[in-house]
Amino acid sequence: MPAQKKSPWQILLLLGATGVVIGGGAIAYLFWKKPPLAAVLPVGSNLIPQSALMSLSLSTDPAQWQQLQQLGTTGAPRALADQLGKLQTQFFSDRKLDYTRDIQPWVGPQSTLAVFPLTAATITSSQDQPQVWVLPIAQPDLAQSTLNRLLSSSTAKLNQRTYKGVDVRETAAKVPHPYAIAVLNQAIVFTSAPALIDQVIDTAQGQPSLQQLSRYIPAWEEVYVPDAFARLYINLPTAVDQTSSTPSPAPTANQAPRLQGLAANLSLSSGQLHLQSLTWLKPDSPSQAPLENRPQQLAQRLPANTLAVYTGSNFQQFWQTYGQASITPLPTPLQAEQIRTNFQAATGLNFDRDLVGWMNGEFAAALVPADASGRGVGLVFLSQTGDRSGAEKAFAQLNQVMQQKRQWLVKTSTVENQPVTTWKVPPGLPVATHGWLDQNTAFLTLGTNITPTILPQPQQPLAQASLFQAATASVLKSNSGQLFIDIPRTVSVLEGTPLLPKLSPEVKKAVQGIQAIGITSARNNDWSTRYDILVQLDK
Repeated sequence: MPAQKKSPWQILLLLGATGVVIGGGAIAYLFWKKPPLAAVLPVGSNLIPQSALMSLSLSTDPAQWQQLQQLGTTGAPRALADQLGKLQTQFFSDRKLDYTRDIQPWVGPQSTLAVFPLTAATITSSQDQPQVWVLPIAQPDLAQSTLNRLLSSSTAKLNQRTYKGVDVRETAAKVPHPYAIAVLNQAIVFTSAPALIDQVIDTAQGQPSLQQLSRYIPAWEEVYVPDAFARLYINLPTAVDQTSSTPSPAPTANQAPRLQGLAANLSLSSGQLHLQSLTWLKPDSPSQAPLENRPQQLAQRLPANTLAVYTGSNFQQFWQTYGQASITPLPTPLQAEQIRTNFQAATGLNFDRDLVGWMNGEFAAALVPADASGRGVGLVFLSQTGDRSGAEKAFAQLNQVMQQKRQWLVKTSTVENQPVTTWKVPPGLPVATHGWLDQNTAFLTLGTNITPTILPQPQQPLAQASLFQAATASVLKSNSGQLFIDIPRTVSVLEGTPLLPKLSPEVKKAVQGIQAIGITSARNNDWSTRYDILVQLDK
């Protein structure tokens, strides 16, 4: 029997159905491939009240702790291992519990510490910051043995009460290191104050938890890392208020964007610490200023022996963001208004109009040795522009200021077919140069004999240096900025150069064992920013 010929409508219907099946299968694959929420979020985030200052989830895998110990024996690696190890065990040792004996045998893959602000209800005789530990139960029989041992201990003297149907065991409030215990959602919860265990029980029974914070779950989904060693959350407004002598001002109608939280995952690998983090804004906050993401190219114009550099995708956008001080979790050395005021006082020019106005492309600020000996050092600033005439006008104004106001010598020459102007202090010591690397890349150097390091273009550029490549090998290939610091060489230059700032003994000790630090940032969307931090350690 001959096959029945299908009409065009039947063919379209068949193709459409096939597309639905294939598309639905692809969506289902992507859905099931996506890690489950329980793997993405820090353990216990459904039990921790939203008033927490911070939470820190730590791996309980002995192999990962051994890997951390092997990263280094001095400086930052040693301090990190010691401090995290102390965090994991001290709460329990203060309360006559041995972590290895009493906790390790039954706890799940991660445990979580949450820290809370001091309040009248949570303050104890020890005056310690209120803490909550959430310990998931992986081995119920062994966990029960620990509880039984606590209940029968002659030193613990635990009292029993019931709160909203949950059995609570707690010490007297006035003992040196009080604590309370409850079993909630297949986890044992320890708190440093009885009032705090009540708050955790309230949260388990429906009061707002960290998981219910606006944008908390999407933030963790963005920075998910399988098998992370540590996961950190910080409530940024509360943390700032706790560490500042003055509380944050009340929001206004024309407020700058305000940060809500920080989420970060720490991973360990051979010779490296990798921190992937994200900061996000409060839901009622204005959107962040635009900030373009794109691959950074100016490291090709800097020498391989550059000590430190920050590159950005667009200086105009960077400056607008820099002025919104409340959107960065870190303090800035100079406020934007202070820079404007000082620049105008020194030159008579308007920083925003006369400089920022033409800096509409990628930029870089670098600390560069003057020669191979490393004895001299200078600053290099590069900026791409689409407005060369505006840049040349600004440079001409600066030349005039240096000649007439500072009485400096101003001399222009040509290098590699590009104009280069040198500023000299009497009787003729060069202190700065400015000019062009190509048609749209302007430069300004401060220091003696710095221009030859960038013009002509270095045969061995920073972008090809192995240490730079390792420290900036970010997952954020398209980004809005990168910071690179060669730690040993930068410390050596700071210590050996009289006019440069000196590091405190504490800082010098902390950076021992670190070869380089690379920080890459990228605007994620209008409410969040990604940070990828790589710390290269001595091998």
